[in-house]
Amino acid sequence: MTNKKATKEDIDKTWNFIKDDFLREDGLIDWDKLKETFHDISLMEDQVSEVYMTITGGQMSKINYEASAVISAYEEELNKIFIEKPKHIDLDFVESEDWIAWTLKSIEEGKEVSEDEKLIVYYHSALFNYIENHKILLNTLEKIKKSKSIKEARLIAEEEIKNQK
Repeated sequence: MTNKKATKEDIDKTWNFIKDDFLREDGLIDWDKLKETFHDISLMEDQVSEVYMTITGGQMSKINYEASAVISAYEEELNKIFIEKPKHIDLDFVESEDWIAWTLKSIEEGKEVSEDEKLIVYYHSALFNYIENHKILLNTLEKIKKSKSIKEARLIAEEEIKNQK
């Protein structure tokens, strides 16, 4: 598992890119913008950490793991479920959207569903959410890369955050 640590060069590069967003016209720090941004980052860290803990079976909680390490740990968790699965689960059916829909409907209706089946649906849902959020992030980063200024990039990021809420 790779827990990527930022170097001083990485930190300085990031700061130089975003610092204008936190400076007022007189050159002093705009503390309200800085506090709002740190609040958003803290919220994001909590949410990502919770997803990582869930899909990795508690192996990872820090948000600075490389995506490949998180996905690998998730796949290990799924393998544990499938290797130790009860005999009555048909894997071809389990992998279908019909099975997931059937299981969710059964849970909602209060029908008996095994803990293993619930867990498989839970992991599928967690991975789907992770992938969707990753796609949104990559999409946002592509838009930011095309921006012509830091202010434009900040506006794009703010708009994407508003769209997510």
